[in-house]
Amino acid sequence: MPDYLASDLLLEQLLAEGTEIVFGTPRAQDSLLVAAIEQRKQEVQYIQSLHENLACAHAIGYAQASGKAGVVCLPTGPGLISALTSAYSAKLMRVPLVILTEQPDLEILNDEPPLSADVVRLAAPLCKWTCQLNAVTELSRLVRRAFHEALSAPKGPVVLSLPINLLSSRSTAKSVAVPHASPLGGADDVFLRKVAEKLVQAKLPCIIAGNEVSLYRARSEAIALAEVIGCPVFVEPLPTGVNFSNRHHLFASVLPHDSARAAALLKNFDLILVLGMQTRPSSRSFEPPFIPANATVLQINIEPGLQGRGLPNDLSATADIKESLSRLRTEIQLTASSEWINAAKDREERTRGAISASKSAYEESLKYPNHAAKISMPWLLRTLEAIRPNRSVVVNDLCASEPHVMESLAFEHSFAYFSSNSGVLGYGPAAAAGVLFASPNSTVICLTDDQSLLAYPQVLWTAALYDLNVKFIVLNMCGRKAFNLRLTRQNATAHRGLQSLPVQFAELCKTYGINHTLAEDMKSLEKSLKTIFENKGPYLLEAVVDIPV
Repeated sequence: MPDYLASDLLLEQLLAEGTEIVFGTPRAQDSLLVAAIEQRKQEVQYIQSLHENLACAHAIGYAQASGKAGVVCLPTGPGLISALTSAYSAKLMRVPLVILTEQPDLEILNDEPPLSADVVRLAAPLCKWTCQLNAVTELSRLVRRAFHEALSAPKGPVVLSLPINLLSSRSTAKSVAVPHASPLGGADDVFLRKVAEKLVQAKLPCIIAGNEVSLYRARSEAIALAEVIGCPVFVEPLPTGVNFSNRHHLFASVLPHDSARAAALLKNFDLILVLGMQTRPSSRSFEPPFIPANATVLQINIEPGLQGRGLPNDLSATADIKESLSRLRTEIQLTASSEWINAAKDREERTRGAISASKSAYEESLKYPNHAAKISMPWLLRTLEAIRPNRSVVVNDLCASEPHVMESLAFEHSFAYFSSNSGVLGYGPAAAAGVLFASPNSTVICLTDDQSLLAYPQVLWTAALYDLNVKFIVLNMCGRKAFNLRLTRQNATAHRGLQSLPVQFAELCKTYGINHTLAEDMKSLEKSLKTIFENKGPYLLEAVVDIPV
């Protein structure tokens, strides 16, 4: 039988798993895997960034946009340590990430050579699964297991440690075939019948569309069910994707992470159908509970362990949301009387009217600014919505409560919006580049702030190197975190931030070869937005936003 390097076998298994891009850094260019990729450039790309954490964040954005596992190749020891922040993000966001990190030779590993680390133990708290290759014969099946673990609910990051001496050894093994996996399946008939009965009996029902709805492509089914019931739909706090079309007439709002404000929005509903919700706002002793005490709560999650966790619960199931909602809609139509159907239609009209009136009141509260006016967040988003290209993709890492980006921009299709629920600085700019690698013909807009961009400004190097059509809209607030999760009882009012030494973003962009434009008032904002979209390639718009402290 022909033999070849184990690193070639590793690449064969990655290709079998559908890998088209491997993210890494120049430090990993000595990797045997990267050498194998160089020989097969027509089948797989190696994308570089200047920091290991950026490489992983690129892979997160790529995985969000493509639905595939993001694959990262890291150098030994410190390479993984530098990337653990993104591993934390991937775990909270349920993003599949396969992190391959090389190790020194097994025969000297116990002597703690330079650049070595116990990567399995280091990564374990932040990853779903960690493992070290101990024999070439197990390479293919360990890579197969890594992808299986990363893509199984709950999706998340995995780490595979690869000793260099094993990758450089000869092998006659073959790659392992990737099985066709059967989906989870819908909830059982008894559960769906009970849920249908409770929905029909409810006077004021509502739906919370969670991140699993977008993660597992169940948005159309959620919309169809909402239209049958005629009820408002809220989106879970910190949405990571388009869980429900925000231009649909039943879209109510994104629930705030502040449990008191969320409770105020939900207090009148007697039944809440919770679909694929991941984020659980916690109530302190001095705050009302997130879910009203008198409400019936029905819950469906794909991820095992989420049903009944952190929420009051009357009925719950671990099941495929897409299939469950289709069957639930049928069950309701079989259960409901003609009187209920007419009542549901009336409820839909009332809901449509109430949501429309609320939006109109908000619109009327906004005074149209003159050209010399300072830039406010509402008008930045409204101006962006009027100018941005059709079907452009927005990557957001502003934890804004008012107004939320998802309530201000129109997102009709599933791949129009991506965000993070981890709160990690630097996600937005790096993930925006990753999204573009998954969808190279798109225009990707990154909404971020100065602190987030400065966490890893090296992302501009990657954008320039690959001439990525990413438009970075950076809110220059001198480091003031006006957009936060408000997790403390008191909000500090005095922030020095970056005021002591303001960052010169024009000079920073020049360093990395990125075009820059500055907007300090509404007139320059409109002009700058038109400029960044008229020009192909990476562009940074620095917007000096007036945020009340």
